[in-house]
Order: sequence, then C-alpha cells, then structure tokens
Amino acid sequence: MGNEITITVNPLPTQFNVTGGGEYCEGSSGVEVGLSGSQNGTTYTLMLDGVTTGTTALGTGSAISFGLQTDEGTYTVHAQHNTTGCENMMTGSVDVTEIPGINDNIIADDQTICSGSVPAGLTGQIPTGGNGPGTYNYQWYNSTNGTTFSIIAGATGQNYNPPSLTQNTWYQREVLSGPCSSLSNIVEISVNQPIDNNTIADNQSICYNTAPDELVGSMPTNGGGSYTYQWQYSTAGAGGPYAIIAGAVGQNYQPGNLTQNTWFRRVVSSPPCGDNESAPVLIAVSPEL
Repeated sequence: MGNEITITVNPLPTQFNVTGGGEYCEGSSGVEVGLSGSQNGTTYTLMLDGVTTGTTALGTGSAISFGLQTDEGTYTVHAQHNTTGCENMMTGSVDVTEIPGINDNIIADDQTICSGSVPAGLTGQIPTGGNGPGTYNYQWYNSTNGTTFSIIAGATGQNYNPPSLTQNTWYQREVLSGPCSSLSNIVEISVNQPIDNNTIADNQSICYNTAPDELVGSMPTNGGGSYTYQWQYSTAGAGGPYAIIAGAVGQNYQPGNLTQNTWFRRVVSSPPCGDNESAPVLIAVSPEL
C-alpha cells in the first residue's frame, strides 16, 4: 500500500458583522467603525482598509471597535484567521458621511414688557447646513435665571409666541437635522413691575374763589424707571368724568382759584407699563356769601 496523505480541512471562521458607519456632524468626534460576533478561543488579525490594527480573540458577544472615523468614504473591515490562514471570509464595508454643521440659528429680539403682559413673538431664522431644507426640527427652551433652561412642551415651531409673563424670562431655540444640532443665541424678556406709589395729598376745604394749597404728588416706583405726569380734574364727582388740565405735567400741581367742589387726580406714565391713575383728592369749596 502506498503512503497515506492526510488533508486537514479547517472550518471557515465564523462570519462577523461589520458595525458602525453612517453620518456624523462636521466638527464632531465622528462615528465608530467596528466588528461584532462570537467565537471563543480563536485569534484574528484585524485590518481596516488594508492596514493591520492588531490581533484579538473575539469572545461570545464581543465587539471590536476600530475607533471614531472623521473622514468620508467607505471603510473595509477584514478579519484574518491566524491559525488556519482562511481569509476574506470576514470582510465587510460601511460608509462614513460628513454632514455640514447647522448655521444661522438666530432668534430675535430682547424685549422689555410690563408684568402680566404678553411679549411680541420670538422670530427664528431658517437655518442652513445639516441635511438641508425640510429636515429641520425645532425645540424651544426657557429659563428664569438665564443659565438653567427647560424644554417648553409643544414649542416645536420655527417661531414661538410666549405667554404673559410676570418675571424676567430667557429663551433659546435648538435646531436638529440628521446627526447635527445647534443652540441659538439667548434672548431676554425683561419684565417690569406695574407703576406703584402714585399718590397725591390732601383733601382740602377752601373759601369761594380762592386757590387751594399745592397738590403734592409722591415719587412713583416700578414701571420703566422714568415717569411723565398728567393732572386731571372733575366737577362731577370722584368717579369722573375727568378732563385733562392743559400744561399740568409736573410731579406736583398748583390749582388756581376755585368756585365749586373739584376733584383732582394724577396720571403717571412709564413705558412699557400702562398709565396709572392716583386716587382723587377733593378740594371742597364753601358757597359764595
């Protein structure tokens, strides 16, 4: 009998899955390219685009990462069975695509309102970049301290209309498109408290056709911080109607001679807050002798 020759046929290595790839946003850390599978006790040489990256034994449920890739293109992954030399049985590829970053995410503008008022709507520009027009998703945020922002439920439009406000509130818009996201500038809605401390003094009684003492008005508070005045009078009663006194625009007012009971009040203006009317005072006039 002739010599026997034994031919050993090694089993093909287990086919692993190439993982990762996809889109990443410009300027980000990129996307993973890797390999996953399970086969204990066998060592493989791993290559990415023909460059050896090391050797490893993939255990059950193992995953091997070739790292974050930030160059566009198709990445070919190859795992060579070191013992049997069976190659090309673990080759696969994934694509890596860079998406432009989002730009022009701008909202406008800062405002000042009076407490309880509704601010003007916040207008946001249409962004650029990302996956392009038609792919932008929006989320608006607000804050009462200017640093910690919270999601506004349902505020997912390009623009946003805030409700009435009673305290300073800051707003910001997030734009998402594909793997990219962008936070806009921050706008502040400053809220001024309504005008207060608008008082005048005092009720008086005078003789017929004489002038009362000067009516002294307090210095108002709140509002916009600067104040304009307009004095008014009525001969019908404390409830009015009241008529404007031409030229009476000072903090205090000196009435002229009076021949009938007259009520006076002061109206204070301080934008953005509405006019504030003082309580009236009565100058009671004694009947003519």
